Amino acid sequence: MHDNGGVVPAVTEMYKDTNFNKDTQKWISSESEVLYDKMVQIETGYNAQKGAIPITQEELSVKGLKARSGYVKGLGIRPSSAIRTVNREYVTHLKGKVQEQAEKHSGVSRRN
Repeated sequence: MHDNGGVVPAVTEMYKDTNFNKDTQKWISSESEVLYDKMVQIETGYNAQKGAIPITQEELSVKGLKARSGYVKGLGIRPSSAIRTVNREYVTHLKGKVQEQAEKHSGVSRRN
């Protein structure tokens, strides 16, 4: 792998870095090469469409590598329960802020 300066590499780069042997200049399996080519074709196809929104890296991995529940194949990412808990807490916090603003706004409206 190469240093990306702290930036998460594209799925195709990550996949190639982990499935292509640079010393032998060969893929670790023929399936790996086929899947890589498929991802490149999908990404190129999306980007070639006029006015299209670029495909996300997660969507590319799902379309190119077949989806598994809660897993981004090739990257090994699984959402953890800790992340879901933090997200729920954050949503609850934001709902409270919205409620506060609504109460302040209704108080200002009554005065006018």
